[in-house]
Formats: sequence, C-alpha cells, structure tokens
Amino acid sequence: SYFGRATCYDALEQYEKALSDSEISILLFPKCSEYWYAKASVHYNLKNVSKSIESYKNALRYNANDSECWLDYAIACYELEDFVSTKLALHHVIAIDPSNVDAYYLLGKVLTILSEYEDAVQSLFCSFQLDKSKETLFSNEFKELLFGVDATQFIVELRKLDEELVLLLQ
Repeated sequence: SYFGRATCYDALEQYEKALSDSEISILLFPKCSEYWYAKASVHYNLKNVSKSIESYKNALRYNANDSECWLDYAIACYELEDFVSTKLALHHVIAIDPSNVDAYYLLGKVLTILSEYEDAVQSLFCSFQLDKSKETLFSNEFKELLFGVDATQFIVELRKLDEELVLLLQ
C-alpha cells in the first residue's frame, strides 16, 4: 500500500517520497485520519510547519480522539508561536489522556508565556506529579523561560502548591 511505503520512506528520512505516497493514500481514502496524520508528520519533518498544521487539522477532523495527533498539532502551533491554539490543543490532549506528562508540561510553558500563572503552576505541578524523574529537566527549562518574564506572581502561585518546586526553580 502507498501508506505503508510512505511510512517506510518517512522512517528512512526520504521525505519527498513519503509525501508523494501520503498524498496518493489520501486521494484513495480522503477520510482516513491516519493518512492525514502521516502527511502532517512528513510536512513537519520537512520543516513545513504551516502545511503540517493543515494536515493535522484534517486528521483531527476524521478522528478527534487521537491524543498523539493533538499533541503533535500543539507542538507545531507552539513552533509558530500560536500559543492560543497550542493551549486549546493541549486541553484536548489532557481530556483524552489525563496522564500525558508532556501535555501538562508544554501547557505550563504556554500558560506562563500567556501570563496565566495560576494555571501554569497547576499544569507544571501535574507534570511533576506524573513523572518525578523529569523534575530537574523541567526546572532547568522553566528557569530559562521565567528569565524573560516577571516571575514574582508565578513563584507566589507555586508556593501555594509545593515549596519543594519553588526551591528547584530558584
């Protein structure tokens, strides 16, 4: 099948061939979310983030319960600094898969950028609770993110939840 071959080309980093076979698959089965998702991934690998977003949207139109697709869509939106779309997509991921650590973490970053500190802290706290092994990685990245904003309100909200996390971020 063209889809199988497209998947192989994608894995071999032969993205132009993968894209061609993905498009043929979609022509044959235009309502198959998996084919649209594969095309989106190829566009993303080709650094065509805007085109990947359009294909992610098509995939989600045919399967709105695909948390991986929602997460990849959110990451693409984040890359284009469309933080409102990123936030909405991440809420979908969490609704479908409430144990998705990456979704909570990225949502915390986005909410910090949007100055929604109370919700950012809640999201960050959830990511820490779900995977304690990533605390150091997360705290280092958050330190960089908070460097560019007035973090006072963020720290106040964080103290309400967990003094240990405050110490990690200082």
